Amino acid sequence: MKQAGLTTSLDTNDGSEDRWAEDLLDTLKKVDVFLLNDYKVRRIARTKDLHLAMAKLCDRIPVLAVRMRSEGATAQRGGERARGSNDATTLPGQGQPYRALGL
Repeated sequence: MKQAGLTTSLDTNDGSEDRWAEDLLDTLKKVDVFLLNDYKVRRIARTKDLHLAMAKLCDRIPVLAVRMRSEGATAQRGGERARGSNDATTLPGQGQPYRALGL
């Protein structure tokens, strides 16, 4: 797919028992954009600190986008971070903060 110029994005389901964590980390090697919420990023990275969790996962993928409920979303590519608002008048819906980040 990459040879054809295509990208792969991934949004996980909730692994409430954390059984997907190791398999998921291997899968991330093939993902270009990882989309998830702040709860999941902390669980997958096994830390309560959001910034540390993002840094750990960004070692594996080019772009990480994290939805943070009413706070909007944040994305990281390498050492660069961007933040988008969750303005309900322009970005309705749970997943819409990603649009503010250009994703």
